Amino acid sequence: MVLTAIWAAGFTLGALACAAVVGYDHSATVPLVTARVLAFVLPFAVGGRYAARARAGAAQALV
Repeated sequence: MVLTAIWAAGFTLGALACAAVVGYDHSATVPLVTARVLAFVLPFAVGGRYAARARAGAAQALV
């Protein structure tokens, strides 16, 4: 559920960022592409770090 929440938050914030960019300057391609890329890259990185910590915690609980 945590990983789903991370991705949902990433997509929501990405959509809000894209809407803000388009609302500010309709022809701003670079900020729009940057917001879209970050909407995928950041949740991927955060989710990976969370999964690694969860695995490590589960391994510690077994010992």
